Amino acid sequence: MDIFLELNFKEIKIEDKDLITGLIGQNSSGSLEDISCEKQFATIFSWRFAHPVQFAECGEGVVFGYKWQDRCLFMIKQPDMQAFDNCIRTLMDNCDKDYITVINLTESKSKFLSDKYGVECTFDINYSDYIYDADSFRTYSGKKLHNKKNKLNKFLALYGDNYEIKPITNAVIDDCFYLLDEWKNDNGELEKYKRREIVAAEQLLVHYGQLQLYGCCLYVGGKPIGFTIGEPLFENTENSTLVVHCEKASYDYEGVYPALAHFFALQYPQFKYINREDDVGDDGLRQSKRSFSPLLQLHKYSTILNRNKIF
Repeated sequence: MDIFLELNFKEIKIEDKDLITGLIGQNSSGSLEDISCEKQFATIFSWRFAHPVQFAECGEGVVFGYKWQDRCLFMIKQPDMQAFDNCIRTLMDNCDKDYITVINLTESKSKFLSDKYGVECTFDINYSDYIYDADSFRTYSGKKLHNKKNKLNKFLALYGDNYEIKPITNAVIDDCFYLLDEWKNDNGELEKYKRREIVAAEQLLVHYGQLQLYGCCLYVGGKPIGFTIGEPLFENTENSTLVVHCEKASYDYEGVYPALAHFFALQYPQFKYINREDDVGDDGLRQSKRSFSPLLQLHKYSTILNRNKIF
């Protein structure tokens, strides 16, 4: 990024996966507040055309820089508060602007900045991730999920002798691209965000193997009718999480979305939580995500830091 004098920011490429994943992983606490979807390589990489981003190694961790209008936005991953603070000071010291905006802060880091520098940290509910108990998708038990259970049962009653679940492999990728094309055709003229979402989904499919993603495709009568792609986070730990990056299906099949979410969770029983990302303020997405009864919404804070308050 040209506003910096010394830090070596560069474009993100697929070849950077191991480096960036290692830096993110070693600088994550593994706690629930660290399971944000934005702090994963596949998210950052697949959305890089919609949200141009560069990265730089900084101290003991990594910094991601985004240009938005005339502002520079930064997401920082560091192992502890001292390293986090040192990285902020490095950014300010190497920046030719008097302020920077720090985004995707955890609650603890936002409190640290508020206490130390007296800044206000805020979150936008439109970009808070929906976190679920993975078992809720596997069972759809309880009153709140009774409607999902009914829709799953309806799907099984209609297609139970004729459906198949396949893990996404090279042999299945083309079927997923077919479903993306069908979804675009069924939805007509897409809003800007949804067009960007399709580009991100295509990137996930193109680089599926290299990104080491998890996914499955649902078939009825040999025809693909839906697929889901996710990314593991803290796998085989206390807070193991499966982040759902993409889920697309044909509305021609009754109950397909609750069924697809159910089958996907069953495919990966090692995960305790499922992160279905944010709703970007879309009323339809919000209603859908809330209808699955989330455990919580994970807020991501941001703040503006002024050089005069840092030095």
